[in-house]
This record gives sequence, C-alpha cells and structure tokens, in this order.
Amino acid sequence: MPTTCAIVNCHNRSGRDKKSCYRIPKVIYGQGEAAEKKSERGRRAWIAVINRSDVTCYDQLRVCSDHFIAGKPHPYDESHTDWAPCKHLGYEGTKTPSKAVVRHERLQNRKEAAKKTEAALSLLELSAYMEHESDRDLAEPIPESLAVEEEPSITEKLELANQEIIGLKEENKQLREQNECLKNIVHKMKANSPEDFEGDNDKVKYYAGLPSFVTLMALNHLLAPE
Repeated sequence: MPTTCAIVNCHNRSGRDKKSCYRIPKVIYGQGEAAEKKSERGRRAWIAVINRSDVTCYDQLRVCSDHFIAGKPHPYDESHTDWAPCKHLGYEGTKTPSKAVVRHERLQNRKEAAKKTEAALSLLELSAYMEHESDRDLAEPIPESLAVEEEPSITEKLELANQEIIGLKEENKQLREQNECLKNIVHKMKANSPEDFEGDNDKVKYYAGLPSFVTLMALNHLLAPE
C-alpha cells in the first residue's frame, strides 16, 4: 500500500512518486543506557521536526527521501547532517540560532574562506608559472624531437581553474543548506523557557498543549509568583 510523507505540505507517495520512505526511529532498549538515551534523542528530533499537532501516534508516519541531504536518514549518528529530516520541512525557523549553530556556521565560513584563498593563490602561481614558461620558450626553442605534444594553453588551464571555483561555490551552497537545517532542528528542539516558544504557536501546541504563545505567557505570569 502506498505511503504518504508526513512532512507538512509534502504530498509525495512511495508508490506513485517512487520515493523511499522511512519510519520514525524507535528507542533502543537492551543495549545499554547510552544507546537508549541516544536513540531517544533521535526520536525526539524527528518528532520535533515533523511538528504535527494533529498526530497522536507517530509510529505509523513515514518521511520521504526528499527531506534528507543524502537521500536517506542516519538516525543513530548525532554527528551526521541527516540525523533527522532537514530539507523542505514546510516551515521557516524564526529564533536566533544557538551558540552551537553559530560556532558551526563560523567554522564553515572559515573553511569557505580558506578554500577561496587557496584557489586564488593557485591561480596566481599558475599565472606566474605560465609567464615564466612563456619567456623561457621564447629564449630557448623546443627541439623538434620534443615538440610532439603541446601543453594546455593558459586559457585552458584558467578554464580548469574556473571550473574548480564553480565546484567550490556549489560545495559552499551545500554547506549553507546543512547549516540552515541545523538551525531549524535546534529551534524546534529548544524548549527550556517561555521565550523559546515566541512566534511559534505550533511549537506551543506540541509541547504545552496551549493554543498560542500569548496564552502561554499569560499562564506563566499567573504562576510565576508561586
């Protein structure tokens, strides 16, 4: 029987659209406390990302491959980008990213800057080398016995360098997508204070069972003196 993806605004079906669909990971028992807690965190991350207030039992839900960077999940590897669904989630994060996400973004930016610098230095070295080779060619004619194959021209080598830069830009785009996914996951899982729910009524409904953030704050002010 075809399975419909549980992500908001995603209408993919496993049979009709030929998509792979994956179950929400279950909590692992009998393999130690560490494995149990880790699998429980993974399950909570999936439920927070799916964010369906109209669902009471998540065991029957499936998520299609469109919502993972690599096309499939890695629910028991917290360091992997696809630990939980992270693409096309049907909502936009509104909270300021956590310190962990900011550190991750800075790291990615530094890597991107280092790659750009390396590419620029390579171009300068290539240009200087070709200039030197061109001067030497004019001063010392190449013997006919060695002139069988021509080396790539400067234009061809520069074109190869440009293609490498294009590849670096695409990699940078993917890193930005991964960073945005991490921001969304952190936003949906953070629920330590009333301020963590600001601007997200669906999150208030899921965690507190209240209709809106305004109601949550009113209840908080009422109970605070106690």
